[in-house]
Amino acid sequence: MGNQPRLISKVRAGAFGRRRAEDDTHLYWRLGEGVTACLAADRILFLDLERDRYHALPAPLTSDFLSWLQSPATEPPVSCRAVLLDLRLDHGDGRAVGTPRACAFPRALALDSASLPGCAVRPGDCLSVGTAVIQAWNEVRSRPLAAVLARRFARPQSRTAPAGDLKIRLARFRSARPFVPVPRVCLHDCLALLDWLGPDSAGASLVFGVCARPFSAHCWLQAGDRLLDDHPESPSRYQPILHLP
Repeated sequence: MGNQPRLISKVRAGAFGRRRAEDDTHLYWRLGEGVTACLAADRILFLDLERDRYHALPAPLTSDFLSWLQSPATEPPVSCRAVLLDLRLDHGDGRAVGTPRACAFPRALALDSASLPGCAVRPGDCLSVGTAVIQAWNEVRSRPLAAVLARRFARPQSRTAPAGDLKIRLARFRSARPFVPVPRVCLHDCLALLDWLGPDSAGASLVFGVCARPFSAHCWLQAGDRLLDDHPESPSRYQPILHLP
């Protein structure tokens, strides 16, 4: 996630993710409470949310593990037992199951200030946006990431596409953010935007993505298939490994 420091990578390989062209979505797998996996550049990568870290499956095990993910009725391969034990997924009875999840491929959301009356920065926007960014920054460094996310995504949300008023508020946030003297970090800014939008963020998904060669991680916000934030990294470089809600 950019230079976000809490998530400790154990990975130094892999690259671009795969997209299912037929329905324009990315696939990843939910393996257990707080553990997800994806295929990126022919490597299986894991996100262990509860322990704030990423893992990579040893390359020789990729074929066995991927075959199991694609046939969840079968027991996990014995060759992968040590990895599953480390992820707290294998209790010795073959109960670990991989559930596929689909995440829409994000598209740009056009925010033309000229066509959005009322999107100009208001006097209090710089202060409120700055407060949201600093609070998110402090929270990520002082609390477990799982708890930080649970506070924001505990309730199901229903909006699937950005409405006009949401576009106006997004434009105001983007305009005010450069005046906040805090370095951009994707996770901090995503959380700050969610907090700043409040109820207007209903339907927004926080997507975590990984790139395998060289390893890097990033996150972004989208509503349906529309990208909401303006981080410089392109989500197209990353394979989603988790999206909330």
